[in-house]
Amino acid sequence: DGAKSDSAAQTQAAPQEAPAVFTRADGTELEVRPAEVVKQVADRLIEKASDLKEGETEYTVTLEPQDLGKITVRMVKTADGAVSVSIAAENSRTLRIIEENGAHIQDSLKQNGVQLENWQTVSESQQEMHAEDYRGSSRNPYRESEGGKQEDDSGDKSFAELIASM
Repeated sequence: DGAKSDSAAQTQAAPQEAPAVFTRADGTELEVRPAEVVKQVADRLIEKASDLKEGETEYTVTLEPQDLGKITVRMVKTADGAVSVSIAAENSRTLRIIEENGAHIQDSLKQNGVQLENWQTVSESQQEMHAEDYRGSSRNPYRESEGGKQEDDSGDKSFAELIASM
């Protein structure tokens, strides 16, 4: 088991390659590779950071394909040249890709000479997302407490009785 988790940790080093599926307004699906999103975001940040003057800059980037939505980037360059980056995404799936691969974007910036002081992603609909996660996880509050007994016949009966008595 230990050996498996070691190799899994090493494969995590690259952006996750499972494509994210976005559903367009007309119902068609679009597959997007996280690595492509990461590269676009990193490239735009590096480009902007290289000609960033001291102070604050805010700009909007439209990602390709356009279904990924826009991201708003806020960069603040301090007197010593360090850069704080804050990214907000219009699309929650895009934001999730950026969050999950934030370390790769930061590495790209550092490799290109950007001295990163601070990094954060901001969601406009963060409260909604948390509510959604909570609803999803609490859909069946008995599943975990009864989990150990589900193979045992008497456990299944008591579980059914428990549900019936609700």
